[in-house]
Amino acid sequence: MRFSPVSPKYLANSYTALCLSLEIIGLAKQFGLERLGFLTLTFVENVYDIREANRRFNSLNTHVIKDRYERAIAVVERQERGAVHFHLLVVAASDIRTGSDFEAFKRRDYRSANPALRAEWAFWRATCSKYGFGRHELLPVRSTAEGIARYVASYIGKHIRARNEGDKGARLVRYIGYGVGDRKASPQFAWAYGNGWLWRHKLAAWATRHGARDASELSRIFGPRWAYALQAWILAEELPGGLVCPSFLVANRSIDTCVPVWLARSKADKVKEGMTFNRCYDLDKDKLWTAKQANR
Repeated sequence: MRFSPVSPKYLANSYTALCLSLEIIGLAKQFGLERLGFLTLTFVENVYDIREANRRFNSLNTHVIKDRYERAIAVVERQERGAVHFHLLVVAASDIRTGSDFEAFKRRDYRSANPALRAEWAFWRATCSKYGFGRHELLPVRSTAEGIARYVASYIGKHIRARNEGDKGARLVRYIGYGVGDRKASPQFAWAYGNGWLWRHKLAAWATRHGARDASELSRIFGPRWAYALQAWILAEELPGGLVCPSFLVANRSIDTCVPVWLARSKADKVKEGMTFNRCYDLDKDKLWTAKQANR
């Protein structure tokens, strides 16, 4: 039996989407919605290999996007049919939004587009085919910063639902034109890769050894403050053999937290004495006991 915490992949992808949303809102505040454009790039032929798609996009990014736009955020999406394409939010050099009649755009009536937006369309018509891209669309942002942030971040969820084995390890988001200190949110997710990684794996090993199936069962047995009561003893748990730590720092920290089990158990017992839940757990004999018995 294995302990089942929340999937770290789910948490990491959720945090990636959250960081993406914060960055988009930050772009709108810094440059203004009128300079933001939503660009979709699709290959001439269906490209199913995400690494080949990334290779082609990297060429376009190196020779075109980095020079043309002050900032850009690119999100990869695998469509339901399996083909890969890209969505970008770009910061144009000037206002591409003023005068735009979005309802007319839906009817393919583009007469309201201002000169800056028309220049972008002309540029991409001449450029896309040189890098293997066919259908493309660049439109100004119609909604609020929060609205476009939710819209773009949703493509991460779409990709995750349609991903295949070949997508493992592939980048979902690129932040283009960002320098040191420009990012609004850190891409490193401590719960997945730092202290949280260490806690989850030690908790899984400890809970499995004591016959707990999930966090709700721990809460039922030890009460709502089980993590606080048992923290020292859980951190004293040795990691399973063969487990690869995500970094050298975490590997060293895993050794530092392995305090003697007797000391960890003593700390847990002291905390447990002050708790008032109905049922406790005998840390020495691995069996349930009542609060009344514990107080004798």
